Amino acid sequence: MAPRFIALLLLTFLVHPVQAQKPGEVFNGKAPTMDFSGVDHFYRVASVLKKGQSPGREQWDSLLSAPGYSHYFIEQNRDSTSIKRLMRLVFSPSEEKALQDTLASVQGDFRPELRPLHTLLAAKGERDTLRQFRKQIKTSNLRQQAIKEASALLPEEALGGEKEDRSPPPVNFVIYNLDGRGTPDGVVVDLVMAEIMGRKGAKLFLAHEFHHAGRESRLQVPNRKQDLRAFLLRAFDQLQAEGIADLIDKSYLFSKMKTGAPMSATEGLDSGREWCRKLLAAFAQRHQKAYRSTPSTVRRVDSLLVAVADAEEDGNNQLLRERSREILRSIPNNGHPNGHYMADLIANQFGTDTLAVTANDPFRFVRLYNEAARESGGRSVPFSQEAMTYLARLENRYTE
Repeated sequence: MAPRFIALLLLTFLVHPVQAQKPGEVFNGKAPTMDFSGVDHFYRVASVLKKGQSPGREQWDSLLSAPGYSHYFIEQNRDSTSIKRLMRLVFSPSEEKALQDTLASVQGDFRPELRPLHTLLAAKGERDTLRQFRKQIKTSNLRQQAIKEASALLPEEALGGEKEDRSPPPVNFVIYNLDGRGTPDGVVVDLVMAEIMGRKGAKLFLAHEFHHAGRESRLQVPNRKQDLRAFLLRAFDQLQAEGIADLIDKSYLFSKMKTGAPMSATEGLDSGREWCRKLLAAFAQRHQKAYRSTPSTVRRVDSLLVAVADAEEDGNNQLLRERSREILRSIPNNGHPNGHYMADLIANQFGTDTLAVTANDPFRFVRLYNEAARESGGRSVPFSQEAMTYLARLENRYTE
């Protein structure tokens, strides 16, 4: 049971890149909200399962179509089979042995694909804690503070204002995957993650996602099946999108998730919440390691860009696609750590205001990075002239 379940989990819960906001979009034409209805639907289904009963189709549909969950399972067209099996595994009394077997098989395994399992375990064991945290943030100005944080790294009025006929997007809370999304229709935030981060961390976590929601990339990334360059274009868009947003929250996350950070006295070794913290600590360590390796990653991406340019000139479409795909694969975690390094370097050299006014332009982001790298006294590695020349050709072709 356990190996098959884990294999399904690994296939289903893949990380998806952020989605850019559409220019001038009105967010549902509604007033700003902090929406917890998805969490309510989650616990309704969980309550049925805890009684040893099977939720009806209507109950499952209500959960999967609730704000936040609909982003994952309707808009992204994900298969809902895995979350159904996962909820049954965690909450159904008849699945207790299978649950213990599964937990035994993943002890010490901190792969990000296992986050949904431990997130649901935390939701099961910490419902009262989550309820209290929900009350605290629902009656606070957390959302407004997060919007202010995000706006400092975006062009003026990007998240709405007197000059824009739209309001900032609503916040939709879910219990799912220790993650968040900034989407055209709203910010999606995992409540377990937010509670672990605490009020300040939750504010910064929200601000990170609001930055995604407010960003309007000039780069028009084509469909991967229709354009051989789609992979590398996605890579450079992600470097900027995640890099600037990571300036908002990653320093606080790393300080809170240091190895050996004290856990609550009530958290035992089987605590889902403790494992969530360990998973986040492992994520922080991977991020910091990849961050420090950015100079070597830049060299790798640079050589691949030159190879793409050569393949394009030779008319070798197969090699062009392969090298383009390799570029995307060369930047770990959808560009978070390497983009963070690049954004840090730019901010240190030119200030955060420069990042804010150029937040929609990934090509300018690379040019700013190159300028900062050249002024770093050899500590950072710039892209070569050949690579920059090819990127300039892509800019002319793929930007508005």
